[in-house]
Amino acid sequence: MAGATEADSVREQAALAAACRALDHWCVPEADQARLLMLDRGELASARARSGSVSTVTSMRASYILGIFGDLEILLPDPEIADAWIRRRNDAPLFGGRSALDLMLEGEEGLRAVRRYLAAQTGR
Repeated sequence: MAGATEADSVREQAALAAACRALDHWCVPEADQARLLMLDRGELASARARSGSVSTVTSMRASYILGIFGDLEILLPDPEIADAWIRRRNDAPLFGGRSALDLMLEGEEGLRAVRRYLAAQTGR
């Protein structure tokens, strides 16, 4: 990332590794994790090891995932229920019977929509 300091790089790597852990909590398959973060499998492995550079797109997607994870912790204090919510069919108009994960896998707009939805639910 042009102009990024070493500290920025370390923060971005840590955020990406945390996003990977959130996806693991949600039991998202590795192929879908890579898709959500716009990484190939090798890059995903590097992300888990906190090595390699982090693109702006991946950093933004990791930020959405971490925001979603945090909002779910607020809304659903039971970790088991919070972790399952992402895969559960949802009848709210935004989801139209699909799961949040289905919407998130459609691309960055889906990630952003789920993040906004949950942020509105928490009042943040």
